Amino acid sequence: MGKADIKAIAKYFENVFEIDLGDFYHSYLEIRNRKINRIKFLDSLKDAIIRKMDEQDEK
Repeated sequence: MGKADIKAIAKYFENVFEIDLGDFYHSYLEIRNRKINRIKFLDSLKDAIIRKMDEQDEK
């Protein structure tokens, strides 16, 4: 696996999407400290993609 640090990843997304992520390291620490479902946003994206594919398969 890659060895990019949080700062490099955040800066990449800021450049690609032309946005300011603000205090991204603080946000990362909040996510890291979650006890339940650390990646709930990614899980919801995964579920939405699976639903969309299932809907298309039913047509």
